[in-house]
Amino acid sequence: AHGGLQATWSATQPKAGEPWAFTVDARGERLASGYGQLDRLLGAQPRLTAAARYDQGTVTVSKADLAGAAARAGLTGIIGKGGGLKMALDWSANGPFEAGPLEIAGKAAGTGGLRGTVAAPSADLAADFERIDLPSLSLKAAHLVLTLSGGQGSENQVALTAASDYGPAHAKAQFRFLGDGLSIEGLDAAGGGLTAAGALALHGHASSSANLALSIVPGAFLSRGRVDAKLVLIDAASGPTADLDLAAKDAAPRGATIVLTDARVTAAGPLARLPYALAADGVGAGAPFRLNGSGQAVQQGAGRTISFSGSGRIREADLRTLSPALFGLDGPNAAVKAQLSYGGGTADVAVRQSAGAVSGKAVLNGVDLTALGQDVVGRVTGEVSLDGQGPRLDGALNARLDGLRSRDAPSKLSLSGQVQARLSERKLSLDASVTGAQAGDKASVNLVLPVQASAAPFNFALSRDQPIDGAFDANAELQPIWDLFFGGDRTLGGHLVAQGRLGGTLASPHPVGRASLSGGRFEDAATGLKLRNLDADVDLHDEVLTVSKFAGDDARTGALNGQGRFSLAADGASNLTLTAKTFQLLDSDAAKATASGTLTVTRGGDGKALLAGQLIINRADISPVSARAPPGVTSMDVTEINGPDVGAQPPPPQAAGPAVGLDVRLRAPRGVFVKGLGLNAEMSLDAQVSGTTAAPVLSGTAHVVRGDYDLAGKRFEIDDQGVVYLASDINKIRLDLVAKLDDPSITAQINIAGTAAKPEITLSSVPALPSDEV
Repeated sequence: AHGGLQATWSATQPKAGEPWAFTVDARGERLASGYGQLDRLLGAQPRLTAAARYDQGTVTVSKADLAGAAARAGLTGIIGKGGGLKMALDWSANGPFEAGPLEIAGKAAGTGGLRGTVAAPSADLAADFERIDLPSLSLKAAHLVLTLSGGQGSENQVALTAASDYGPAHAKAQFRFLGDGLSIEGLDAAGGGLTAAGALALHGHASSSANLALSIVPGAFLSRGRVDAKLVLIDAASGPTADLDLAAKDAAPRGATIVLTDARVTAAGPLARLPYALAADGVGAGAPFRLNGSGQAVQQGAGRTISFSGSGRIREADLRTLSPALFGLDGPNAAVKAQLSYGGGTADVAVRQSAGAVSGKAVLNGVDLTALGQDVVGRVTGEVSLDGQGPRLDGALNARLDGLRSRDAPSKLSLSGQVQARLSERKLSLDASVTGAQAGDKASVNLVLPVQASAAPFNFALSRDQPIDGAFDANAELQPIWDLFFGGDRTLGGHLVAQGRLGGTLASPHPVGRASLSGGRFEDAATGLKLRNLDADVDLHDEVLTVSKFAGDDARTGALNGQGRFSLAADGASNLTLTAKTFQLLDSDAAKATASGTLTVTRGGDGKALLAGQLIINRADISPVSARAPPGVTSMDVTEINGPDVGAQPPPPQAAGPAVGLDVRLRAPRGVFVKGLGLNAEMSLDAQVSGTTAAPVLSGTAHVVRGDYDLAGKRFEIDDQGVVYLASDINKIRLDLVAKLDDPSITAQINIAGTAAKPEITLSSVPALPSDEV
């Protein structure tokens, strides 16, 4: 604390026997108390002005105003003979200011009255707050009413009403001051989906007795599900005891990637050494888990140590404690120590954080990689360590990987590898190498990456705008690496030979080197696109990637060739030219198509990309699939029970990169065959695909060359003047088709109009018959 005070005061009595008049005018000079909240409200020059009269034992305060930088308070009234109080007060303040776990933001103001006596004052106070921020919940337009009855042990009341983003909120209770503590009864609080009721007593900084019931439903704290808890604390002669029962059903904390499908915690015993049991099933970050066990929560001075012994399962990996796991909390100090049987191997973990320092070590021995990721198979053995103080954070990693492969890949495509890393002086040095199942297959990468790292506050992040340095070398089958890092519905394989260096930054890398792929193969399961005998040569120089050769065959007689130049700079121009010759673009149950033509992909300095060109459809075979159930089959609504919980799954990945513009013309003088659902037709095509890859727009027409339609065992010939007007939306594809049946006894005609989603079919005949008789 520091600063000074300038004050003037006066005390006057006109003559003996008349009242005394007092005035005070005081102003602070560079005043600071050392308490941050108080200093912000009062500022460096708070001012107090007061005026009062004293007359035969009665003090009349006509003015007492305190004005600060962000707060003011005023008091008027009478202090009568014997200390009786009859006073009024008002105050206002500008937030934010903190009070324990809550923060009061915006403006706050209040009024009230003091009564009773100086020895046993009582008060009726009211206050309005623009906003009160609790953890995860903001209360708006809050109104607080506080009634103090005066004297220790007397009953006082408090009530709060407010609005929130989750509906109205309220809290009320009666409380008493008891020596060094506080007794709260009749607690009734609700807001943001949380309700609490009961009573508790506080002595010092701890609860000595309590009987509380708590429930949480979707709102500020849960996005779904329910949590119910009951806590009873009894202040026994031998020390306080506790009885806790907490249950969660389908509970997902808001903003977290975890769902507690079914969880329960029970505890009963002395609070200083409280035994508990835990059983939980759920999904965390997309990984199903199950945990069952028990332990003790032991009070050690101001801290607490929690032990746990039990077993469970994460994904498909079993988990079991080999010795009790210990979790210690003591103010800013925390520690974790665990020895586990995990994923068919063992894991030893020890971490400690205290006074701005952190140290930790984890040792894995033969842990199944399915424990760490559901799409990876293999085992890991290694050690990772961290050590730091303040702004310094160092670390090391040394791990061996065995049998590494994608879950769906055959064992012959497994890899073995070694990863070493060292964190020091805000640089991460990484050396990784893998060898394949085939003799001579190997790949390696060496990188020095800039990082932002500190022990206090704990932080570790890659610096995307600082220089990087590294090298890569590969002479191996590509498919195992592709399956591990990309996989999905696309497969890419072949022999990869690549060498080069990496410079620039993570945000703008500058590779220099060369890569070639020979005997390659590519397959896209969604479209049926297949490439065989794929050969490619790529040169990397600074920010330019040049494809000097790209050639491949489809699964039949078609071929695809190309070349181009890509700029890695954000404002660089790129182009790729692809030439197809009777190439199989589609090969699925629904459609097969071969095409010839040239396509170009260009990207301008503005970053916008365009795919343009013209393709001639050599042949297409389309098999329409009906979305309707076959005759005699009734559609049913199905509700899945006991299915996998996807509520806590991370959001689906967004499409990488910007959408590519489209300007492609599709033409076919004939050879587009549509067969199925009674239809057998050959059509010509003249269509345009525009828009973008994210939102393609189809337009144009398809004309009937020849065809027929089978209805009720009768073959109708489709008129060659029929046309289909194409669109991207099935609701906008318009039909204009006519099919006729010439029979010695009748000539029947089917007219198909409307849209592909809702075709309008009418029947007519000569001689004329009702449509249900045609």
